[in-house]
Amino acid sequence: TRPRSKSPAKLSEYYEGQLSRLAANFAVSADLALVLGGRLKFEEMLSGRFADSLGTLYLGYACLWFYNQNKNVEGIDAIFELAMEQILKENQTALHGLQGNFPLPGIGEIMGAVCFPTGKDVYKGPSDKMVQEAARLISNPSGIHDLLSEGIFISDNAEDRIRQMNDCLPLAVEADK
Repeated sequence: TRPRSKSPAKLSEYYEGQLSRLAANFAVSADLALVLGGRLKFEEMLSGRFADSLGTLYLGYACLWFYNQNKNVEGIDAIFELAMEQILKENQTALHGLQGNFPLPGIGEIMGAVCFPTGKDVYKGPSDKMVQEAARLISNPSGIHDLLSEGIFISDNAEDRIRQMNDCLPLAVEADK
């Protein structure tokens, strides 16, 4: 069984369970799409929706890996949750697009009943509060800001725009106070 709670201690397990669910939905949809046979190759919009779904699954598992590698970084929970909520919503949208636009009658309805039996919109996407918290963490000195800034070249040239933006961050934080 997958965790139903997004408690901070179980955040990784919760999203891994959601990705597993969506991966199973993708597999069922792909199996059902085989009824098209060779025609699937010519259904470009349908193929694109499969690609969107597979791509978001890949991004989700990549985010999960990155989160597990950097769990000790201050603020990463908020950034991870924001990213995962967006990824889950995009995957759901791709799967609904498959169901709603399947060219053979009845198959799309079967996909919908199997993949999302309790309702159409299981995933709502990130809330405004999540976006605001992520923006606050990234735009102020924090562990997540430092992590995201690692490996960025900062020139010694005072005219370099990246250097200027980096130098004005403490001034902007102070002005906000």
